[in-house]
Formats: sequence, structure tokens, C-alpha cells
Amino acid sequence: MEITGLIVGIIGVIVAIATYNRQFNQPPPVFEEPEPIAEKNNLKVHFQMTKKLSLEVQNLIQKHIDKGNANRMMFEGITFQQYLNMQKAEFDKCFSDELYNNIDLLPYSKQNIESMLNSINGQFGALQQMKYQMELL
Repeated sequence: MEITGLIVGIIGVIVAIATYNRQFNQPPPVFEEPEPIAEKNNLKVHFQMTKKLSLEVQNLIQKHIDKGNANRMMFEGITFQQYLNMQKAEFDKCFSDELYNNIDLLPYSKQNIESMLNSINGQFGALQQMKYQMELL
């Protein structure tokens, strides 16, 4: 009888340890974050608005150049023509259709999208100021 009690006691301790390990020593479940569709759509809208504004600024600069101001200084050390060339190169690099299409294809997180949106908003603000300056010329 003592051996049976000892065996039952050992089995009880093993079951208790296994139950404790299953309940308390497992990592919490990891839930996959849903795809940030609304955030991606918002980013795409801001991307297109900034792209359109960049083209408007380039057009205003080109009109100023067409009036014979290509070699005049726009800023210290940079002419209107040089600035326009720089703007066009940046436009091709930052606002290509390939980049726009990748917004839907790549698995961006909400944090990535927020960072990209902050960058685009900064560019939009700078372009808005440039547009106002060009309209005043």
C-alpha cells in the first residue's frame, strides 16, 4: 500500500508540474497585425498631392526661365536652371510611378507609413513655400 501511495504521489507531482508549465511558462500568443489599408490609402493621397505640387513648382520655375532668367541666381550659388534640373532629378527619384505602386505591394507597418507620411508632408510644406515665392516673382 505504501508503494502505491508513493507512486500516486509522484504521478500527482508530475501532473502538477506539467500543468503549471503549460499554464505559466509559455509565451503569450502573437497576433499578426492587420494590414494598414486606411493608412496606405492616406499615404497614397499625400504622395499624389505632393507629386502634383512638385510639377506645379517645376512649371512655375520653367515659366520664369522662359522669360530669360535661366542664368539668374535663384539662391546663393545656384541659378534657376540649375535648381530646375535638381528639382526634376529629385522628382524622378522620389515620385516615380514605381514607388507609388510599391505602396500597395510592400508590407509596410503603421510606423513605416507614419514615417513616410511625415517625410512627404515635409516635402509638401517646402514645395508650398517655393510655389508662393515663384508666384511672387
